[in-house]
Amino acid sequence: MPRRLKQVVYGFFYLIFFALLGTGIYFLFLKPEVSCFDKRQNQNEEGIDCGRVCGNICLPATLKSLALLDQPSVLPIDETHSSILITMQNPNADYGARSFGYEVVVYDRSGASLQSLENRSFIYPGEIKRILLPNLAFGKSSLGRVEVTFENPDWAKGEDFKRPSLLLQDQKTRIEGSNVVIEGKVTNQDTLPLRRVGVVGVFEGKLGQTVGASLTEIESIFPNETRSFTLVHPLRNEVSTAVPRVFLYAFRP
Repeated sequence: MPRRLKQVVYGFFYLIFFALLGTGIYFLFLKPEVSCFDKRQNQNEEGIDCGRVCGNICLPATLKSLALLDQPSVLPIDETHSSILITMQNPNADYGARSFGYEVVVYDRSGASLQSLENRSFIYPGEIKRILLPNLAFGKSSLGRVEVTFENPDWAKGEDFKRPSLLLQDQKTRIEGSNVVIEGKVTNQDTLPLRRVGVVGVFEGKLGQTVGASLTEIESIFPNETRSFTLVHPLRNEVSTAVPRVFLYAFRP
């Protein structure tokens, strides 16, 4: 074999050898590991770092944030205690939040923080929800403003996070001494047992404004089971004895 041809052949084999060696080194030591945090759509992901193997859902660009529907209502109990009623909404008809965090900060008239509370809740697709923070240690006379923020929602598709079917019935309102009492029944019409059902009663004034609220919880209600509840609120001059509004909330597992 001519010398030049040998050089070409040997050079070709050396080229193949080093190419294979370099490829092996890259795949063994240098190539970034495929993961759900590499900012690329790979594996069997449905989007960039979301869906299927990543275990989360791919959210649409049009997804809207959770928001307040009205300013928080501060409801005096006595000179040194008040409750706060938050009315919020999920503007997304196709996505709910299995969990989200919220923070409530109460400021006095000088702008100093009186109280700060953090908690978590849930909200279904398109739902308007009321969260009651009862019996907080501040009087309305010292109040400046209340700020509410929502964070870290764990979004779920509406088809996977459906609102449970609850029936409110036999609601009655009566005066008992110095209190307004709401009584009623809740039936779990869902196919699954519910660990807890929250019952929020909102009392209105004679002009239709919110002047009070009360909260109770029903523990462990099974499918087709009916349970009774009672809500109590102090009777004051501004509280209307007309039928209060009652709202039901339950997490569907």
